[in-house]
Amino acid sequence: MFHRRRRDMGSRRRGVIYNMDEEGKARLVFESASSFEGTLEAKSGEILSIRGIKGARDDSVNIQVIVGETGSQFFLEDATIKYDGQSATIEHPAMDYASDERLIGMRARKEIQEYLNPRLAEEHDSQIVFKGYMKVKLLTSYQTKPVLRRESVCEDSTTIIEQSEDFFA
Repeated sequence: MFHRRRRDMGSRRRGVIYNMDEEGKARLVFESASSFEGTLEAKSGEILSIRGIKGARDDSVNIQVIVGETGSQFFLEDATIKYDGQSATIEHPAMDYASDERLIGMRARKEIQEYLNPRLAEEHDSQIVFKGYMKVKLLTSYQTKPVLRRESVCEDSTTIIEQSEDFFA
């Protein structure tokens, strides 16, 4: 004889909370005012990959932030970019960036080879790298769905706890 009981494990689980507060030297390569890629070398030692693509509005850019160690991805929508070829700034509630150095020619190629993706140096002849201070501050959460815990009792009163559809403990 085999009996089953179901219990909701629900309200105690809150999900995953991710808090990122990083700052440091960023190196960005702009293709245009609405497209760029680069890295942030944070003071904590973390390396973040930063990519910007054109947003829904003409004057906005959507930014993708990838945490190097974990591969976690975050998206910032509608950032304001000010880029004139001589300097670059990014303004968003979760990110601030202002370039303080502009590298061209061999200095830019060396910076790309050393800190960014070497593919960038090969794809474009005239690269400009902007170096500057960047601060990224994110607080996000991911709610997991409540786990359904099932207990099964065999004829010899041995309790079997099932944590998911394909795992028995």
